[in-house]
Amino acid sequence: MTERIIQTETDIAEGTAHLAHICPRMAHALDRVEEVPLRRREDGFGALMGAIVSQQVSVAAARAISARLDAAGLRGAEAIAASDEETLRAAGLSRQKARYVRALAEADLDYAALRTTPTDEVVATLTQGARDRRLDRRNIRHVQPRARRCLCPRRSGLAGIGAAALRPAGTPETGGAACDGRGLGPVARGCGAAFVGLLPRGQGQGRDCMTRVLQAGRKAPQSGETRSAVVFLHGYGANGADLMGLADPLAEHLPDTLFVAPDAPESLPGMPFGLQWFPIPWIDGSSEEEAERGLMAAAADLDAFLDALMVDEDLLPEQVVLFGFSQGSMMALHVAPRREDEVAGIVAFSGRLLRPESLADETLSRPPVLLVHGDADDVVPVQSMPQAAEALQQAGWKDVYAHVMEGTGHGIAPDGLSVALAFMRDKLGL
Repeated sequence: MTERIIQTETDIAEGTAHLAHICPRMAHALDRVEEVPLRRREDGFGALMGAIVSQQVSVAAARAISARLDAAGLRGAEAIAASDEETLRAAGLSRQKARYVRALAEADLDYAALRTTPTDEVVATLTQGARDRRLDRRNIRHVQPRARRCLCPRRSGLAGIGAAALRPAGTPETGGAACDGRGLGPVARGCGAAFVGLLPRGQGQGRDCMTRVLQAGRKAPQSGETRSAVVFLHGYGANGADLMGLADPLAEHLPDTLFVAPDAPESLPGMPFGLQWFPIPWIDGSSEEEAERGLMAAAADLDAFLDALMVDEDLLPEQVVLFGFSQGSMMALHVAPRREDEVAGIVAFSGRLLRPESLADETLSRPPVLLVHGDADDVVPVQSMPQAAEALQQAGWKDVYAHVMEGTGHGIAPDGLSVALAFMRDKLGL
C-alpha cells in the first residue's frame, strides 16, 4: 500500500469508503454521521501540542487546560522546554503528556520535513526519547534480565534478590500496604475451578470485525467522576464477579477509577456459572485448532470491549489498566501489546505469557507490565514469571516489574495487591 497524505475532501471520501468496505462496524458508524470533515493544521510545534492537549476526557477539559497554558505563556517550544513537569501538570496535563511535550520541545524537529517523511520514520522521530516511564523505586524494584533457572519452585525471590527486595518499602514480611495502602486487608482470590489455559506454539494472530458483546459488572468511581478505569479479567472457570471484590479495597486509594469486570465469552459444559476465554486442550479435550480459534475470537472480543469502554467513558488508553488473574492475565498479556494505543499498564497475577516466540513480530505497543506470582502456586508454576519477564524484555520492553508472594498458591495475597496498587497509581499518574 502506497502512503498518501490526506489533503482534500476526495481523499477523505475514498478513505472512508475503503474502511466501510473492509469493516462492517466502520460502515455502521459512517452511516450515522453526515460527513467526515477535512481538518488540516499548520505545521509546527504549536499544532502538534494542540493535538496532544486536545486528547482529554472531554472537550471542556481540553479547553480549560488550553486556557491555563495560554494564561501561563506555555505555548511555544522554547517556553515548554524551559518549564518543568510540575508546572505543566499544574496546568492540567497528565504526567505522560507533560514529559512528552517537553521532550518534543527539546528535540528541535524539522516539522516541514516530517510532512514528506514516511509514516514509520515520523512515528520513530516523534516518540524517540519522549517517554520516561520509571516507576518509583520506593514502591517496587525493576526486573533485571536473568536466566530462567534463577527462579526455583517452592522458593521465593530471584537469585541474588530476596522477595523482600521486591516488596513496597515499609511493608512487613507478613504483608501490608504500599504507599497509602491502609485498609487493604487479607485478600485471596481463586479462579473458580482453579484451572489455567495453555496454548500450543505456532498460532497465528487475526481479528474479525464481528465480535461477541461481553457482559460486564461495574463499580462506579467513589468520587463520582471517572478519570481512569481498571478492567478485571478473571480466570478459567470463574466469571467477572470473581474479581470485582477487589474493587472495594482498591477504590479508597483510586477514588476516580471505574472498575469493570467482563465475563469471558464462552461457558463451560457442566459448570453453569463457569466461563472461559478460550478452550484448554489438556483439560477439556479440545483440539489445538479449537484452542487457537478460541484465543483469536476472545482477543477480538476483548479488543472490541476495550474500544467501546473508552468511547462510552470518554477515556484515553493511558487512563486504562488491565488487571488479570490466571487465564485473564494471559489475555491481558496477549491483547494489550497487539493494540496500537498503549494502555497505562498491565497487572498480571499468576499467569503466563502465551506465544512468546511471536511476541516481537506482533507487538504494536509496549505498556508497562507488573508480574505477580505466588511461590507455592501448584497450578501455574512460579517459573512462568521470570520466563515472561525475559520474553518481554527480549521483545523490547523496558518497563517490566515483578513481585513474588511468599507462601501463596494460586491466588492474590495482601502484599501482592499492595504492590499492584502502587503500580497502578504510578502508571495512572496519581
